Amino acid sequence: MSVKTEQEEEAQAITNTNEVNHVAETSDFLGPQQSDYQGRTYMHIPRDQPTDLSHDPDIKNFVPKKYIHTWQCGPSKAITSLKLFPNSGHLLLSASADSKILLWDVYRQKELLRAYRGHTNGITDLDFSSEGTAFLSASHDGSIKHWDVETGLYTARFGNPDLKNTPYVVRHKPNSSHEFLAGVGSSILQFDTRTPKSPVLEYEYHTKAVNTLCFYGSNNEQFASTSDDGSIRLWEYGTPVPDKLIASPDMFAITRSAVHRSGKYICYQCSDNKIEAYSTSERKFRPKKSFRGHQTVGYAVDVVCSPGGRIVAGGDSRGFL
Repeated sequence: MSVKTEQEEEAQAITNTNEVNHVAETSDFLGPQQSDYQGRTYMHIPRDQPTDLSHDPDIKNFVPKKYIHTWQCGPSKAITSLKLFPNSGHLLLSASADSKILLWDVYRQKELLRAYRGHTNGITDLDFSSEGTAFLSASHDGSIKHWDVETGLYTARFGNPDLKNTPYVVRHKPNSSHEFLAGVGSSILQFDTRTPKSPVLEYEYHTKAVNTLCFYGSNNEQFASTSDDGSIRLWEYGTPVPDKLIASPDMFAITRSAVHRSGKYICYQCSDNKIEAYSTSERKFRPKKSFRGHQTVGYAVDVVCSPGGRIVAGGDSRGFL
């Protein structure tokens, strides 16, 4: 009769845990048909809409007066991330706290098109690549995964299998099909999809969880990060030492961000019931305007700038927009 050592028992426990937590990465097409009579899939931008979705028109946006559609996700926990397809916005990607990732049609029948499965815990963030052919998903299970939008094929997992920190935010580098940043715990990790086994670079100056990452500047070679430590740090992409630190005793954690269409401003949703617009075009990175009147304390409420750049929309913990 053999007796297992403590190390063998520990290794067996880890193996059993991994077997229980591992979920095969799969995807199912759930729409009415995968391609039309010309062989075009849902990746094809609709041409039969009043607005030409293949271009980026200089349009004037107005405050909506009513909602026009509700997408029903079925039995589901809280929706944690929503992303529209780059430029055209004809597809909507959603994620929830029960690890569901779903792709929806926006302009035609508004049906559910595809489901992506492979995480064992709630999704924290999603991000399309610049061209929209792929997306990243980050989860409380400690993993970041890369997916093909059209086929649903899972292509890579990023980070170490024993990651103990949660990736809260992932952002593709604009105009790059291979590089992205991820806020994992208090660190910012730079990855390349061609070498997914380990980070290319690590940015380590925040002391608490990183919440937002925003690329800005004419060539998108700068980015700003925020954290639960109540600071904003500005970085040159590829240089793991911050250019600037914005912090004061009265600053609260910044939970969400949105870059203005012009690239000259970043709107931050703050935990003290305000949205602050920071200027990126001036020498001093400072708030230019504050928007108040909503409640966000205790929640990671989202913020977004309209395509025309005139309107800022922010959520409210009481269920308002």
